[in-house]
Amino acid sequence: MSAEKKMSVADQAMETLREKILAGEYRPGDKLPPEVALTEILGVGRSTVREAVRTLQAMGYVELKPGRGAFVAEDNLRDRAENWFTVNEDTLVDFRSLRWMVEPESAALAAACRTEKDMAELQTLTDRFTEESHRYAASGDRGLTPQLTRLDQQFHTLLLRSSGNMLLTQLYGQIAPLFRQYSIRAFTLRPSSADQTAREHRRIADAVLAGDADGAREAMRAHLTAAGELMEGYARGSKK
Repeated sequence: MSAEKKMSVADQAMETLREKILAGEYRPGDKLPPEVALTEILGVGRSTVREAVRTLQAMGYVELKPGRGAFVAEDNLRDRAENWFTVNEDTLVDFRSLRWMVEPESAALAAACRTEKDMAELQTLTDRFTEESHRYAASGDRGLTPQLTRLDQQFHTLLLRSSGNMLLTQLYGQIAPLFRQYSIRAFTLRPSSADQTAREHRRIADAVLAGDADGAREAMRAHLTAAGELMEGYARGSKK
């Protein structure tokens, strides 16, 4: 295996661990699982795990304590999540533009082309996201972030699939990792935004379920506008 490939695997393992830390699965002060356990969790070899942990140590996410193991650094994870929006600001501008070009029309098409199966799934996803968002906003428990993020992504992916245009679904699949990283950090920074997102999802779903293409398009635009304003706010905050 080439050095380039090894580095790619190590970077992926590092990012997975970092997302777990930001999502609250491993909290400040927690000891990370032993090296052998991490190889199973990450699906990589021990040398890759060691490299990933060393990288996280260099980035300030992890502290290595001789004879005791690796621990999540006890500092402000909110600051790290906020800084991510500035580091990735240019990419996020493109991300936002792509969503604006694709998602409002996809929501309108979903309303026009809806099937009973897709609509039943949409109703279920909307209800589940609403329930999880209430729990998250009320508790601020970052351990719920991965589940909330998955439901968020599934909601938007379902609307694309329901549009009947498989090329749109495949295109959107290319930005799925960025969507996931964005959602994790957004919910980490502002747990209360989960309830707002749930309300916006509900308005989109109601329009799609009613077959109201114009209403679905406008509800999606309103949702993306609110998301963009939050994104800009995070980026401004990290520059202060």
